[in-house]
Amino acid sequence: VPGLRAPHFYEEERSLGSGTEEEFYGKYLQALKDVQGKELFQKMEVTEDKAKRSLSVNVWTAKAEWLDVLRIRFEKPGGGGGSGEEVVAKVWATSTGVVPTSILLAPLLNCALCFFPFSDVGYLGRRMKTLHEVAAGVCGPV
Repeated sequence: VPGLRAPHFYEEERSLGSGTEEEFYGKYLQALKDVQGKELFQKMEVTEDKAKRSLSVNVWTAKAEWLDVLRIRFEKPGGGGGSGEEVVAKVWATSTGVVPTSILLAPLLNCALCFFPFSDVGYLGRRMKTLHEVAAGVCGPV
C-alpha cells in the first residue's frame, strides 16, 4: 500500500562539499564513534563497506530495543573521480517493525504484522540530524 512505510522511513541526499568519498566516509565513521553511547545512539553496531564507501548502522532504542537501520553511502554525482568535486551522502533509514527486538520471535511477528502502520516518533530524523551535526564538527559544515 503506497505511503504505508512513510511514518517509519527516512531518506535524504545531502551535499557534503568538495573532496573524496573516502574522506567523508572516514569522517562520518569518526562521527559515529563520537556519538556511540550518547542519547539516541546508546546501543549500536556499525558495519563498514570501504569498497562501496558505505556505512550500515543498526541502532536499538534504550529500553524496549526497537531496531532502526541507517545506511549512508558516499558518492559523486555522475561518477566523477576528481578530489575537488562535490561529494553527496545518500542516507536511507527505516524502523524494522512494530514489535521491539527484546520480544521473543520479534522478526517473525514483525513479518506477520508488516501491514500494520506505525510511527518511529521522529527517531530516524533526530538520529540523522545528530549524526550530521557531529560530522559537521569533524569535517566542517555538512
